[in-house]
Amino acid sequence: KDVDVVIAITPAVLKSLISKYGSVELKDYGKTLTADNITEVLQMEVEQGHDKTEGKDPKTILSSLGNSLIGILATKNVSELVDLSNEFKDLVAKRQVLFYTNSYGLAQAFKRSGMDGSTVSFSGDYFMVAEDNISIDKSSAFIDRVLKRKVTVSEDGSVSIDVKISRTQNRQKDLPYVDPKGGFTYLIKENKSLIRFALPKASKIQFDKNQIDIQKVNSELGYDMYEFRSELNPLVESDYSFSYQPPYKISLFTNKLVLDSYIQLQNGGWPYRLENSIQVPSGWRLNGSNVSPVEQKDGYVLYDNIVDKDIFLNFNYAR
Repeated sequence: KDVDVVIAITPAVLKSLISKYGSVELKDYGKTLTADNITEVLQMEVEQGHDKTEGKDPKTILSSLGNSLIGILATKNVSELVDLSNEFKDLVAKRQVLFYTNSYGLAQAFKRSGMDGSTVSFSGDYFMVAEDNISIDKSSAFIDRVLKRKVTVSEDGSVSIDVKISRTQNRQKDLPYVDPKGGFTYLIKENKSLIRFALPKASKIQFDKNQIDIQKVNSELGYDMYEFRSELNPLVESDYSFSYQPPYKISLFTNKLVLDSYIQLQNGGWPYRLENSIQVPSGWRLNGSNVSPVEQKDGYVLYDNIVDKDIFLNFNYAR
């Protein structure tokens, strides 16, 4: 059927609705979904449930849940729905809700509202990392993620950025089941993912091929896209490091120095810990920043926080 708009949501949206309005009983499946069990119950039903056993669409349970939630929303008054819209805006900001349409007018409206999921155009220090689970074991919900970036500005204004991506599957092998098509296995066993990241176009990247195999994928919208493979065993931290030089220099000829960075969350992305540090030549002092907390020590400043949406970092220095 032809449709005017497609709305894509993640389980975070379903969890938000259930947290607000209470548990949902799916009588056809004999399941009661709560904010605490929704991820495991849905994934287990999709992998080994009645629909998959009978050769039907294994994700039919999502339609049943969606209809139940729509029925709940239909009973709410206007003030309750207005209150819900504020949470919905937050989920949009976290890239957990996306809109698509082939109508130019609607598409532009979605873009202006930040609902289209497009890559942000930024002329300075831009970085985005995304992941795609490529194994049968769907353990992405059980991974701790850390992104460390050390930005160093040299005396001549050139910039080098060291990156370390850490990923840890935080749960033991768990949730055994019998896949009707694949036999006995575990929902949480190991994780195999493609990690893709974007850098300003023409950046010079360096890495140790014995530690990480990074391949350039393509270029789009002013960015170069790279990817590498990540394989995680339960409770074992895996680290991936590389460095790059963006194709620009920072002006150090005035008494003011402004460093801006834009770090974009992938669509449907998971929260992660961001440790972003900046080191500038001696003689400069930090006057202020648009984020907190910011720690200053050993000649650099550090922003260390949990990130669940796009983040713009601004640091102002003076001689």
